[in-house]
Amino acid sequence: MGNSNSDFSKQKNKEVVDFRKQGIAELPNTIGTLKCKTLVLAENDISTLPEQIGQMTNIEVLDLSTNRINFVPPEIGQLKTLKELNLSTNKLFLVPITPLIGQLRNLIKLDLSNNQLDELPATLGELVNLLTLDLPKTLSRCCPWSWAISAVWRI
Repeated sequence: MGNSNSDFSKQKNKEVVDFRKQGIAELPNTIGTLKCKTLVLAENDISTLPEQIGQMTNIEVLDLSTNRINFVPPEIGQLKTLKELNLSTNKLFLVPITPLIGQLRNLIKLDLSNNQLDELPATLGELVNLLTLDLPKTLSRCCPWSWAISAVWRI
């Protein structure tokens, strides 16, 4: 069924917006108007993220886990306040993660586990505050990491 555009509009000024398990297949372009600090869209049927996601100026936690997302738009790099990004258990394998993810300088936790990524952008090394990095098992044998980050890597 999925949530309508008006359902998102009703959440515009809430600090925490949780649309977990709502059958959402597509995000409205108005997603950029949300003022929330936490947005949970886990366990839906989302396959694409609109570029307007980069307009979420207050977002600190973005949980997109367990969807069908196969592409992370470059606009994700505009989320300067983002501290946690969960993209685990999606369909990330055809298109590499955008290099603009390296602009998320406040990011503390990044979860890319349960995807089939073969490579990651070198710009991940620019995430100087990153403490937790969960990677797909497929990367454990192919990536010569030379970054000086204090990450707890779970491969």
